[in-house]
Amino acid sequence: MKMKLTLAMAAIALALPLLAHPGGHDDEQVREKSIPEKAEDAVMREITRAKLDASWRGAAAGKPALRTVKGVKQWVVPFAKKAGNGKAGTLYVTLTEAGDFVRTSASPR
Repeated sequence: MKMKLTLAMAAIALALPLLAHPGGHDDEQVREKSIPEKAEDAVMREITRAKLDASWRGAAAGKPALRTVKGVKQWVVPFAKKAGNGKAGTLYVTLTEAGDFVRTSASPR
């Protein structure tokens, strides 16, 4: 009886990988937003909260830069606004290394 149980358990253990579906569970996860997309979301959220002027709506995100400040890595994403839509300028959106919003500012501090 013990031998049959051992053989059955071994057969199940060997068959389990065959039952797995291709691609695993990674295919089912939602794609993580990129840093520029997260920065654009932050700008829209700040406009909605009236923390930023609406003229920043539609400003193009520049190339994100990863920097280290006091031992903490942060992303800084510049947004350029043309003069035709209010005052021209640059806005800097700071995100954590994971992409969580920290702040917006007029300088890349």
